[in-house]
Amino acid sequence: MNTRVCFLGMLLTLLPTLIAAQERNNNWITGEGVWLDLNTGSPVVVPGQVEIASLPHAVMSDTTGALLFYFDGRAYYDASMDTMPHGIPDSLGLPFWLAQTQSIALPRPGWPDRYYVFMVDQYLWGGHVELDMTANGGQGDVISPSIVYDMDSAAETRIAATRHANGEDYWIVLHERGSDEFHAFRLGPAGLDPNPVVSHAGTSIQIGATAPDRYGRLKFNTQGDLLAHTSIAHYLPDSSIVELFHFDQWTGEVSFLAELPHYTSASGIEFSPDGQRLYCTHTFSPPGGFATTAIWQLSLDPLVETDIVNSAVVIGVDSSSYGLDQVNSTMELAPDGKIYVHIGAPDGVLAVINNPNAADLACGYDRNGPNTQAFAGNIRGLPN
Repeated sequence: MNTRVCFLGMLLTLLPTLIAAQERNNNWITGEGVWLDLNTGSPVVVPGQVEIASLPHAVMSDTTGALLFYFDGRAYYDASMDTMPHGIPDSLGLPFWLAQTQSIALPRPGWPDRYYVFMVDQYLWGGHVELDMTANGGQGDVISPSIVYDMDSAAETRIAATRHANGEDYWIVLHERGSDEFHAFRLGPAGLDPNPVVSHAGTSIQIGATAPDRYGRLKFNTQGDLLAHTSIAHYLPDSSIVELFHFDQWTGEVSFLAELPHYTSASGIEFSPDGQRLYCTHTFSPPGGFATTAIWQLSLDPLVETDIVNSAVVIGVDSSSYGLDQVNSTMELAPDGKIYVHIGAPDGVLAVINNPNAADLACGYDRNGPNTQAFAGNIRGLPN
C-alpha cells in the first residue's frame, strides 16, 4: 500500500480522538472566582464563584467542551460547583497537611463515564482516585474508597501524562525523590497497571537548603515523544535544573537528551504546538530590586544539546513587586494554540505567547493576555 495513503488512513482514524481530546481541555478553573471558557477560541471569563485551595489543579470537560468536574487540591467539585459526596478530604483520607498539590485528570480508556485523577503533593506522596460521572444522580462522584498510592517510595511534586502509541491508553509519569528515576504508569481499559516502567535518566534530584528542591514541572510535547523537566532552587544563582528527555510511547522508557542552561528559580515550562520550541520561565531577585521574570525560548531543531543551549533567547521580561510566583508558576498550551503564562499570583495576570511556533520575538509574547480586570478573583495557577 502507498505509504501516504496508509498515513492518511491512520490520521482519519485518529482524528475524532484528537478532536475530542482538545474539547476536554476547554475549561480552565484557574483560581478563586476565575473560570476561563475556551470553547469559542479566546478565553472568556465565566461569572460565578469557584474555589481553589491549592495549585496547579485538574479540570475535565466532556467531548463537547462542557465542564464535568475539577479538583482544587483538597476536594472534588461537579459542574454545578458543589462538592462531590465522596470527594471531600475526610472521605478521601487526605492528609491534613496537604498542600501545593499537582494533579492531572484522564478519561479511563474504554469507559465513557469513568475518569482517573492522579495527584502528587509537596510532602512527597503520589496517588490516584477514580470518578464515575453516572453516580450521584449524574453529577459524578469519587468511587474509590480512598486514595490509591502509586509509589512505594516518595514522589516529587511533578506529574505529566501523554498518549500511549496505541492511541488508546495513557502513560502517567512521576519522578522519584532523591534519585534519577522516572516511573511511567500505564492506564488502559483494565485500569492502572500498578507496576511502572522505571527509567534512570538525567540528574538525581536532591532536596535540601543548597540543592534543587522538590518543586518543579514535568511536561510532554503534544506529539508525546519529548519530556521536559524543571527543578527549582529558590534564588540560588544558576542552580535550577532544566532537562530534556526522549520518551518512548510504546515502552514508557525515558532517556536523556539534553541539559539546558542552569537558570535561577526555573519552574514553568511548555512546548510549542509543533514541538519545535521549548519555553521556560526564570525568576530572580536583583540586589535591592523586585523579583524579575524572564521567559526563554529554545529551538529543538536539531535535537542536539549544544545547538539547543546556544539557541536560547529571552522573549519577555517582567519586573514587579511579585514577579512570577516561583513555586507555582505555570505555562500551559491552550486549545487555541497559544501558551498562557501565570505571572504574579496576587496580581492575577495571565501573559500570552500568541504564536509559539514562531522563532524569537516573532512568537508574540504579550504580558496583557486575557482581560484580567474581568476576573472576580485571583489566578492561582493553570490546570495541568
